[in-house]
Amino acid sequence: MDILNTELIAGITLLHAFLAVFVVLIAGIAVQALRKDKLAGQDLQREATCPHCGWKGRLSKYQRKCPGCNQQV
Repeated sequence: MDILNTELIAGITLLHAFLAVFVVLIAGIAVQALRKDKLAGQDLQREATCPHCGWKGRLSKYQRKCPGCNQQV
């Protein structure tokens, strides 16, 4: 354990350096997690309103039929 207490520069020990690197890595992971815009598949979903029955909800951009009345949206 004496190796972790080895002074590198101006009172900064090897343990301090390892902890700093660890904190920077964790912060980087947290920032990347917050930067995600959409989950996989969400870009395929669209808000839709059926003109025939008034149904409102999310549909796949490739689906053209209302789940309420089975008419073209």
